[in-house]
Amino acid sequence: VDKANAEIAANGRSGIKKAVILMTDGIATKVNGKSATAAEAEAAAIASVKAGNTASGTIYFTIGLGSDVNATFLQQLATTTGATYSFSPTADQLAAIYQTISTIVGKGSVTDR
Repeated sequence: VDKANAEIAANGRSGIKKAVILMTDGIATKVNGKSATAAEAEAAAIASVKAGNTASGTIYFTIGLGSDVNATFLQQLATTTGATYSFSPTADQLAAIYQTISTIVGKGSVTDR
């Protein structure tokens, strides 16, 4: 999230929607590359998502991939910025999920954007 925020801050164009797609199992274990408790790592990720949304209006879509996904956390990350969470137990569902996200961003139907 921090790298995405930095990239958008450095190279994002005004008047263009900013969207990030995070594909993960959502099991947070690190903060800035260092081991952390799940609570610490989740709090840091939420703070970074909020900071990116405040700074540039960036929205963060989340995709939970795999069988052991922290859906609650990923839903919180996405809904914090008005985006959506999707679950993909296998890679076979990814094309449809990316198409849905593309449609949402392309049509401007993201909450408050």
